[in-house]
Amino acid sequence: LPRADLAREVLPRELQAAGALVENVTAYRTIFESLEQPGAPDIYKMLLERRIDAVTFTSASTVRSFAQQLGAEPAADLLQTTVVAAIGPVTAEAAKQLNIKTDVMPSTYTIPALVDALVEHFANSIP
Repeated sequence: LPRADLAREVLPRELQAAGALVENVTAYRTIFESLEQPGAPDIYKMLLERRIDAVTFTSASTVRSFAQQLGAEPAADLLQTTVVAAIGPVTAEAAKQLNIKTDVMPSTYTIPALVDALVEHFANSIP
């Protein structure tokens, strides 16, 4: 079963419960880049100045990385006035555990559905 190094154990466990012989293979590693890369935009400042309309999270690990880099409390506070989109319930739950609210979550947990949900959210926000 090719998977990420940080993948949850739900799928292999369910496959094994159904009688499958599962061998996990790490297909890729999740590496978190610092928000303070040379030449990178100052995300903290942009959030403070409300220059970011939306922040998207595509996994629980991206939520945790974001909060770790900004600090959990500052991250939650900064995102109060920003639309937060989570790809699905596992990601939204990770955000909730860090007191980060989720405004947008698609019913199908894919990137295209997340984009569509964001478009719909902003289209419905226009007076």
